[in-house]
Amino acid sequence: MSARKPAKPGRRMSQRVSIRSVRLGDVPLPDGRQVVLDSMSERAWHQHVVGMARFWGWAIFHDNATNAPRKCPKCGEYIKQPRNVHGFPDLLLLKEIKGRTRLVVAELKSETGVVSAAQEGWLALFRQIPGAEVHIWRPRDQELVIRTLAA
Repeated sequence: MSARKPAKPGRRMSQRVSIRSVRLGDVPLPDGRQVVLDSMSERAWHQHVVGMARFWGWAIFHDNATNAPRKCPKCGEYIKQPRNVHGFPDLLLLKEIKGRTRLVVAELKSETGVVSAAQEGWLALFRQIPGAEVHIWRPRDQELVIRTLAA
C-alpha cells in the first residue's frame, strides 16, 4: 500500500467520508463527518438529491431560472428582472408506484440555511394537497431522503 504524498503548504488533504453512514438527528457524528455536512453548500446538496431522484426513476422539476442580476446583452448594464416565482420549492418530484402517483415537494437547504416566509407559504399550500409529501431537507437528512426516494 503506497503512502499519500504530503499536502502542499497552505492546502489540506482531502478526506473521503461516507455520507451514507450519517445518522439522523442532532447526535454528534464521529470522524468529523458533521464538519463535512456543515460545509456542504445548498447547490452541492441539490445536485446530490437530484442525482438520487434520477437513480430511483423520479420525474424532476426544478426551476433553473434565477432572480440574480444579469447583464443586458445590448448595453452591458446589470438588470434585475424576476424570472421565477419567489419562494417556490426547489424540487417537485413525481413517480408512479403501483398505479398511484406520488408527489414529493422538497425545499433544500444547507445546514445553516433559513427557510423564508415566502418558502413557508408555498410549502403550506402544498401541504393542503391530499397525499403530497412536503419536506425541508438538509444534508443531515440524507437517510430520510434515501428512504423517501427509494420507497
